[in-house]
Amino acid sequence: MKKVYSTFLITIVALLSTDTVFAQRSRVEREIDAQYFPRHEIYVHYGSPTVMELVTVLPAPKEFNADTKDQVFVGAPGIGYNISLSEDFSLGIFGGYSYSKANIYALPPKGVNADELLLYGIGVRSYVGQLSANWVYFKEDDLELSTGLYLGAAFWDEDIHFYADKGILAGLITEDFDIPHSSEQWKLSYHFTACKVRYGDTFGVFGELGFGYRGLVNVGISIKL
Repeated sequence: MKKVYSTFLITIVALLSTDTVFAQRSRVEREIDAQYFPRHEIYVHYGSPTVMELVTVLPAPKEFNADTKDQVFVGAPGIGYNISLSEDFSLGIFGGYSYSKANIYALPPKGVNADELLLYGIGVRSYVGQLSANWVYFKEDDLELSTGLYLGAAFWDEDIHFYADKGILAGLITEDFDIPHSSEQWKLSYHFTACKVRYGDTFGVFGELGFGYRGLVNVGISIKL
């Protein structure tokens, strides 16, 4: 019986000691976090065309025989701010701009020896503002891998300039096709960053892959304070 009591007592002491160690460790970690976080980050980036630009500018109208040419993509510069609430999680705000344009040509019917006809040009300009949530899933020394979600609004300015008489276009298209026209509208904007790689502590460089209203591929620099 004494052995049982002794074993029970030793077990209790060991558990209490272990709990004390973990409690002290977590308290120390919390104190370190309190000194280190929140941490502030300011960044600028430049990206390739956004997915939304590509699906708007590149496709030629399907309602008649046409081709898209003379594409110009300015890219997607942006600036943002993140506040790290812990080593793994941060919230942020982002503002960006993008512009792209292309020309639409009407193609002659098959077998007809004729030049293609420049009908109209389309330009897409967007101003984006978004809130973000970011998660760091790997960190070792100065290397950091993360993913993020962005949600906000975009002012979408779509400009259509006709080079040919609209009557020519009307003679080429089907009855259910609306002749394109310039428009301005607000849209819900979003972006998913599949992978962001950042290297550096206070001063860092990064690259990211994503889908939405930011660039497909972005590179930039950031400062963490």
